[in-house]
Amino acid sequence: MSQNRINRRNFLKGAGAAGLGSVFAANRLHAGDKEEKSKKSMIPMRPLGKTGTKVPILSMGTMYNLVDNQIMLRRTLDLDVNYWDTAYSYARGNSEKGIGKFLGNNPDVRKNVFLTSKA
Repeated sequence: MSQNRINRRNFLKGAGAAGLGSVFAANRLHAGDKEEKSKKSMIPMRPLGKTGTKVPILSMGTMYNLVDNQIMLRRTLDLDVNYWDTAYSYARGNSEKGIGKFLGNNPDVRKNVFLTSKA
């Protein structure tokens, strides 16, 4: 089966990437400078169960080859999306490998990222 063949999975991947790209582009136009951004989070937050820890209402589904797309992870953190969802099956394991690479290169951000993974 060709990877370029249009099927439901490839269509949804492409549509998701295009949608995420448009959100990032729109936010960039309205983000203002770094000082203004730090005053108010761009993404609404909610408490995580009874922990009291606040997490964004949006998560980053990482069904991408993140080994080669590290900038996407950095940009999600810039937009206060620090809740990432992954699985080994995403991008044939390259989603988890990419997150590992990013966190290895940026160990200071690990304490601020909520990471979920599944089998």
